[in-house]
Amino acid sequence: MKNFLAAIILLTCIVPVGCKKKTKTGIGYSVQPSKGLDTLVAMDAKINGVAWHSAGAVGYKIKSAIDSTKVDLVVNATQGADNAAVTLTFTLTNYKGPATYPIDAPVVSAACYQAGFRHFATAGQVVVTSDGPYGVIGTFNFTADSVAVTDGTFNVAQP
Repeated sequence: MKNFLAAIILLTCIVPVGCKKKTKTGIGYSVQPSKGLDTLVAMDAKINGVAWHSAGAVGYKIKSAIDSTKVDLVVNATQGADNAAVTLTFTLTNYKGPATYPIDAPVVSAACYQAGFRHFATAGQVVVTSDGPYGVIGTFNFTADSVAVTDGTFNVAQP
């Protein structure tokens, strides 16, 4: 009986400690964890007429450090690895949902990273056609130095 009583006392002390939730540290995440929603995440385009596809594309909605009521949308995708990697990225400052965003750096910027070189867009546009619970969807095209990015489409999970 003593052993049984000792085991119960020991379990009542250990179980609540093992089930205790972690306290918040006050440090937030810069990228929110996946919401578990299924989406066809991808980015496609033609770079100087050659088809380009990335099966992985990410989007981030970032609160402005200057004005907390404003949000920036950043979309980024890479195909390949190491020196052969090609990355397409664009940033929409003061993002307001579905609309046409003409390239006008630094407010709306786009770039193509190719063979170790960064090409900044000087003309073009990003068109967000949908911003729903599953993701942000749209099209884009831009010219960056001698690089022409055309017929671009993106579908990223809702950031």
